[in-house]
Amino acid sequence: MTKKLLAISLVLLMLVPAVFAKSDGKKLVPMDNKTQFLVPGTAQQVPANLLEVRTSNKNSDDLEIVRIKPSANIKGMDELNQLSDQLWPIKHVDDNAEYYLGSGAANDTFLVVFTPAAPAIVQEVWHQWFTAGNVNAFGASYNPELAAIEPNGQSQDRSRADNDGAGYPRPIGEFKTTITPNTIEAYDDSWSTQLDIGGTFVVGDSNDLGNVPPFVIGWVKGGDDPKPLADATDDQGDISYTWFSGPWTEGAWGRYSGAIDLMMLVKVTYPWGAPISIQGMSQVNNTYNTTGPFTVEVDLLDDVKDGAAIDGNDVLNYHWSVNGGDVNTGALAAADIGADGNGIYTFDIAGTFFTRRHD
Repeated sequence: MTKKLLAISLVLLMLVPAVFAKSDGKKLVPMDNKTQFLVPGTAQQVPANLLEVRTSNKNSDDLEIVRIKPSANIKGMDELNQLSDQLWPIKHVDDNAEYYLGSGAANDTFLVVFTPAAPAIVQEVWHQWFTAGNVNAFGASYNPELAAIEPNGQSQDRSRADNDGAGYPRPIGEFKTTITPNTIEAYDDSWSTQLDIGGTFVVGDSNDLGNVPPFVIGWVKGGDDPKPLADATDDQGDISYTWFSGPWTEGAWGRYSGAIDLMMLVKVTYPWGAPISIQGMSQVNNTYNTTGPFTVEVDLLDDVKDGAAIDGNDVLNYHWSVNGGDVNTGALAAADIGADGNGIYTFDIAGTFFTRRHD
């Protein structure tokens, strides 16, 4: 295999026991599927156990986000992460939506900016939805004019009110696929609705593996619906890659909200070589042990060529620190791997860890 360098970073936060507050005895509205609530601004009724906050939220750009009660997505990603077909998922979100987006109407455009880890071919797009409706979907390059301002496509700090209300250059560069009609049939929070973007397209240059540009997946609403599902960004570094524009914003481009990212997932192939993928990492549990060692397991996956995936040509290092302190690094150790080198690797965290509590 081509030599690859993988660095795994972990910030260890020391936690103190939670303080529990006594209930004030107020009666709560029953949150079960027998109680129905009317979705604000629509004629749609939704079971109460789906809605966590039943009032709309407005961000600084006056666009509606409505929080929902996320359901555990058990099957969706397990199915999409099967890499026997060598399709690799790219996404900015976790698997459980926390909002639906209530703003936007006919001819308004939602899009997300993605960056593959190496030159790739975009093959499939999947999306989660709150309501049914019609959209026109497409794939495109990322506009170099906007890339000069936001190289990675982040939108959370880009209000359409900026630049005297002119917003920003549109993220859409050159269209790479044919704009294609899609009918969204029903509510979907399990990655089971594929979005037809009108074909596949290449991102990057196979002769320049270290300089891969972002790309754009977008769709245009056919009416007030469908309304998309979205993930909260507070557990994703408060970073959003979702952009919005159209008649609703008088054509100005900017973020939808820094609090959310669209529930969109792209699957790509890496015909010129895939990066090593971190499939998962074990969580360090809360403990009274202040010295360790604490063993962290990391599930690594690489593409297989001539029977080998991860081998002696690959450099696998970890990095960890406590509350922004000194960085500790070293080599990962093979723990439970296959003949091709894919599998579980580990590293240990050890030292002197403690917290001080002042009354």
